[in-house]
Amino acid sequence: MKLKIKQGTTSKLMRLFVQDSSATDGAGLTGLAYNASGLTAYYLPEGDATTTAITLAAGTTGTYATGAWSEVDATNMPGVYELGLPDAVVDATSEGSVVVMLKGATNMAPVLCEIELDAVAYRDATDFGITALVRLLTMLEADGGVYRYTTNALEQAPGGAASNPWSSLLTDNTVAGTFGARFQEGPRYQNTDADIKYIRQNDSYDGTANALLTWTVTTDYTGWAGTFVITHRVTGDTLATATVTVASATSLTVSLSTADTAFATLTNAQDFGPHPYSIQLVSGGSERTAASGAAVITEDT
Repeated sequence: MKLKIKQGTTSKLMRLFVQDSSATDGAGLTGLAYNASGLTAYYLPEGDATTTAITLAAGTTGTYATGAWSEVDATNMPGVYELGLPDAVVDATSEGSVVVMLKGATNMAPVLCEIELDAVAYRDATDFGITALVRLLTMLEADGGVYRYTTNALEQAPGGAASNPWSSLLTDNTVAGTFGARFQEGPRYQNTDADIKYIRQNDSYDGTANALLTWTVTTDYTGWAGTFVITHRVTGDTLATATVTVASATSLTVSLSTADTAFATLTNAQDFGPHPYSIQLVSGGSERTAASGAAVITEDT
């Protein structure tokens, strides 16, 4: 059994199927109590060398408690049980995945569950639980089918005044560190951010015209291969793909050409703005989401 859970999720109830090893038709094992003789539960986070026991206790289906064990419905769902995963199983110290195994009771086939721990919340339809994207979206408001910065966002911008920067001359916004100067330079200033990458349509990010897209990581991915993918925030269609380079033990980079940033399917002004991206790395049989966030795409006008 495999699950995908946001890393750091708390009070997670996991439902699993226990097969009756004495049955020849694949039937589920019923009546398995938390304190059944020989029953054990252990978990092992990726990167750890030793397993950790889960202490089982009597539980009530649908109600979370750490280690809580309950039989869901012996008549209508024979063999289905619910386990309250300890928060430590999916906390932030786990490196990408964790396996959980239950075994040992009479007539019980071993149960193995592999849990992929992701940095984003896929069930969050607004911002995927990405902190930087939440901050960005709170700065925007709808305006006739397109989005603009809120008055409060403009008031808080460097420079201090609630003037209209969209009507002022570019030559009035060139002082280093001001909002106007940074807006004009865009990607050159911003692409060292952890979660948000700023990409201008038809620009290259090859380390010459603009800096490479760069991520700092805490896991050494030397020897891994990977792909950078930007997907449309509404349709889910792929907007761009590129090869990921493991630049060092703590750094990943991506180079984008003008062909990569053509974004031909973005035809209207409202199509631009933030779109989710992810970096998927593979090594042998292992696969991991090494980074994810928002690619803020600006139109080439």
